Amino acid sequence: MACEPVTRGATQPWFDRVKAYTASGRSVGRVHIVTQPLSDYLRFEFEHYRHNVEAGKAVRILERDRPDEPS
Repeated sequence: MACEPVTRGATQPWFDRVKAYTASGRSVGRVHIVTQPLSDYLRFEFEHYRHNVEAGKAVRILERDRPDEPS
């Protein structure tokens, strides 16, 4: 699958909102439960998570077959 690199520009308003929430002491988080193998869409979505984490969002990915090992 060919695709363009994921940049923060497309989601800058969301990045700014999360950054403001976390700066004010609020928390923003997500738990994503997945099954292997990952679909192309999930791999694409996970690329955006790095921008969310940079803004202060807590992201945990849990494999359905390994519930005791969050990443």
